[in-house]
Amino acid sequence: MPVAATYSIAEVAAVFDCTTRWLTEQVRAGRFPAKKIGRHWRLTEQDIADALDACANDFHCAPSDVAMVTGLTPRSRRKVAGLWQPR
Repeated sequence: MPVAATYSIAEVAAVFDCTTRWLTEQVRAGRFPAKKIGRHWRLTEQDIADALDACANDFHCAPSDVAMVTGLTPRSRRKVAGLWQPR
């Protein structure tokens, strides 16, 4: 069985352009998948892909669903629905 390549927190932090501390906190909190080997956290390529998916900001909704989104001002609702046009 082939051995999967793993990467250290420092290597992955360089890819994510974040600090090692922030990444370690995300892993410890269970927000990102990782394996602890001895005293060190290691991430596989699949773990990195899953972490990037967890960070994705994919907010898509139909204009009819915008009314159901809470916490938006009327102007923000129009922006999300694609109905707002700048002057």
